[in-house]
Amino acid sequence: MLCFSKRKRINRQSITKIVMASAVGVCLFVSNGHAQSNARFVSSASISIQPASVIVDILKTGEDLERKGLWGDALTLYERAVKDHNKSKQIQQKLFNARTHYDVHRRYADPNFVKTVISTHPSTAQNMLGELLTKIETHYVDNPEWVALARQGLANLDVALFDTAFRNQYIQDRTEAQVNYAYQRMHQIAQQFRVGTRQNNFDFAVAVANGLYQDLAIPTQATMFEFLNGATTSLDPYSAFLTGDQYADVMSQIDGNFVGLGVEIRPKKDSLQIMSVIPNGPAEKSGLLRGDFINSIEGKLVKEIGGEAAADLLKGPDGSMIGLEINRNGKPIPFRIFRERVDIPSVQDVSIIDRQNGIGMIKLVNFQKTTASDFEKAMWRLHETGMKSLIVDVRGNPGGLLTAAVDVADLFVTNGVLVSTKGRNPREDFIHQARVQGTWNNLPVTVLIDRDSASASEIFAGAISDLRRGTIVGETSYGKGSVQGIFPLQTARGGIRLTTAKFYSPSGTAISDRGVEPDIMVQTTMRPSYDLISDQKETETTEPEDKALKAAISVAKQGLRRNAG
Repeated sequence: MLCFSKRKRINRQSITKIVMASAVGVCLFVSNGHAQSNARFVSSASISIQPASVIVDILKTGEDLERKGLWGDALTLYERAVKDHNKSKQIQQKLFNARTHYDVHRRYADPNFVKTVISTHPSTAQNMLGELLTKIETHYVDNPEWVALARQGLANLDVALFDTAFRNQYIQDRTEAQVNYAYQRMHQIAQQFRVGTRQNNFDFAVAVANGLYQDLAIPTQATMFEFLNGATTSLDPYSAFLTGDQYADVMSQIDGNFVGLGVEIRPKKDSLQIMSVIPNGPAEKSGLLRGDFINSIEGKLVKEIGGEAAADLLKGPDGSMIGLEINRNGKPIPFRIFRERVDIPSVQDVSIIDRQNGIGMIKLVNFQKTTASDFEKAMWRLHETGMKSLIVDVRGNPGGLLTAAVDVADLFVTNGVLVSTKGRNPREDFIHQARVQGTWNNLPVTVLIDRDSASASEIFAGAISDLRRGTIVGETSYGKGSVQGIFPLQTARGGIRLTTAKFYSPSGTAISDRGVEPDIMVQTTMRPSYDLISDQKETETTEPEDKALKAAISVAKQGLRRNAG
């Protein structure tokens, strides 16, 4: 059988949240965990439940979702649960299983992915796998566990052979006995391999692909693509194989633009909820509003095709039209919208929120190429309207370019290390220093963070905290402390997002699995983290009180009073 390494496996703690950096001629991404803080509490609404009973409830809920085939909801459940119960091997295994099922089904429910697989020549797919494994061997932050890479590819195929979308694409005319025979033969092949090197891994994938082609006529490239995805997802939650279209999307996100409708959505059981509408985008121009629900896309009901698959249907080429049916306050409204290239502003909600005291606020939704310059322009606008203290809100900010986070932090810091990175390859070792004394070095700063502030957000908050440049308010941040590089493939369109280094705050503290702890903790959790809300009705008509922002304003006022005294 496959010889498994005894080295400790990396725990999967969350769905991928990307943060980017730049160095050595490639686009690098910065990347999670959650640590309890000892900081004092301003407010708390958490529920005290014994861990053992919580885990039982989580597993029971998850198994019910699995039986219904709701792998996306199950994955969300386990991802939330593993943050609070990361020592539970049962939850970790459930998370691994749910992610595998979810990933396989979503790939083959995506027409663009299927088209990519079918149009790729078998020899090209093999060359892609060989190149990808070489990049992992050369650039990955740790020595790769080759058996883990092979095992994940095999696990993908275990699921694929019995997944409806995969079977409809390749083996719908095969009997259950034929599929079971091929499944057993695949594992017999696995027993013949000792996977301990990159070449062993490649040879194993080729042998499995040949066997499935002989037994079920599954195209070789389809098997290769499962090993391509398995090789990266087995490394950590942030590494991934990217098809040509996915690679182009990632590079567009780095530039701060993409082709689409200009909405942020949350998949629900029966609809897609519009969480925000990007200013000046096609959705806003067409009249879509925050709080609308998308019930159908091109006549296809979201409740029938699933939220994630429906979200994929919103994508399309620039200039193409899409038909939607929107539910607004219980009334169905038809829309026809042209997809356009949308610029995503990373700097939002620029305002003076307390005129009497001159307290300004800027919300950063991500860190991209133009963030630092846009941020400084916003600072000058606030300065001209009387700003005396600033609140920077990075709650929910999943990250972005490392260099953008460094440049924003540098606006407030006179000297010192802002962040450092360290990888297996010495070329990934960097120390980012504050450069030149700037205009805002004496401006009082308060930073708002929460459990969804990740990567580049944590670089910024960590620098402000460690260098005692401001006060951090909110919840302990996500704890995503690794850097990803985006490497294009030479053998075909596509690329690989690969963890190449880990980053450390100015004091040398590793962010991974720890996060940035606030000086003032404000917790606002109203329900257990494992409680799914995907199919609940939205009944609240008013926004809840923003306790963290209220605390940040109080901190800013106190700082101004101290400075005045």
